[in-house]
Amino acid sequence: MLSRLARLESIQLSRFEGTGAAQVLVDDTSYAIPLEGIIDLDAEKARLAKAAAAAEKERDSLAGRLSNPNFVERAKPEAVEKARADHAEKSAEAERYRAALERLG
Repeated sequence: MLSRLARLESIQLSRFEGTGAAQVLVDDTSYAIPLEGIIDLDAEKARLAKAAAAAEKERDSLAGRLSNPNFVERAKPEAVEKARADHAEKSAEAERYRAALERLG
């Protein structure tokens, strides 16, 4: 069924030690789908690097705002909380992009 749904030519149950694969975790099992020849890995790496850099830039901007005592003291509490939430979100987003980039090799 998986072969048909994913339009795969074959499925091999073996240990994947390489890079350049999409990885899916299901319970305690990790499945790797080699992407070489399916997508342009260099273009995907460039896209992920650009997205990571944008998230990091936004994260750093929010960190600068939050480290400014004038902002924290004078801004409405809702604005400060939103900035903190946005900072946490951008930090997590940057980490996800960097992890994905690392998995591609």
